[in-house]
Amino acid sequence: MTTTYEPGCYLDSHHGHYNIPEVIRFAERAGRPVDVEMAEMLAEYDAHSHESDYNMEAVIDESDRAINWLNEHQAVDGHSWGWNDGDFGLYPDDDDR
Repeated sequence: MTTTYEPGCYLDSHHGHYNIPEVIRFAERAGRPVDVEMAEMLAEYDAHSHESDYNMEAVIDESDRAINWLNEHQAVDGHSWGWNDGDFGLYPDDDDR
């Protein structure tokens, strides 16, 4: 199944840092696989992301890879997936983000 995405905001900034794992989940719903270890980390994010030994850097890195995947596989001409003032979405390439 192919999904066509319209430009705009998909994850509003009012969710704060919780949008970082949501980007990974969004890409997964769009067809990007997530490995078992990362799936477990995402499942534990809400309860454990505040702990000092939680590997937040791995989640941030995976989020960056998810954005790259979205841009390679789900981009719309003249638009890119990324952040804009804390919101995540599909924005015009010439947008001053």
